[in-house]
Amino acid sequence: MPGPDRTVRTTPTRKRDPLKNNPPRPPNAWILFRSDEFKKILEEMKRDPTQKRMPQADISKLIAARWKTISDDERQEYEKLSERKKVEHMELYPGYRFQP
Repeated sequence: MPGPDRTVRTTPTRKRDPLKNNPPRPPNAWILFRSDEFKKILEEMKRDPTQKRMPQADISKLIAARWKTISDDERQEYEKLSERKKVEHMELYPGYRFQP
């Protein structure tokens, strides 16, 4: 005698439409700082070929530690830059609204 029919119901997952060209979000102060620091770290690694390449997770931890120790003035510069980027973004993409 056959057993009961079993069906597994799954909730549909939303897939991003690869053809939909959503504009990127404007970078915040942390993202701008991380980008600058990441470039510096890559340059340091290129200058010293004997230095072993760091995993991305370790680089992120190093940059996060640096972010916590920067001065208020330096942090304020990144905040100002972030605001400028936000204004540029609003000019490029009027009516933009982040939709995850």
